[in-house]
Amino acid sequence: GVYRNGQWILDYDNNGIEDKRILFGTSTDIPVTGDWNGQGKTGVGVYRNGQWILDYDNNGIENQRVFFGSSTDKPKTGKWS
Repeated sequence: GVYRNGQWILDYDNNGIEDKRILFGTSTDIPVTGDWNGQGKTGVGVYRNGQWILDYDNNGIENQRVFFGSSTDKPKTGKWS
């Protein structure tokens, strides 16, 4: 997928055709992905000024906001434990 001006554009089967577009974030946000709630599905999110703003279900609705980091940090995602 790609992140463009607050939109997630996803290609599920890698055929070069858009399968889903999610309006989530702003043009200045840093996009992040991860399995935010342990459901086994990658969700989208954005990082903005030390805040992680997360959408678990890829429906464009904020599920959680986590204050972790500072405005100059570069976010990284992973399975840490």
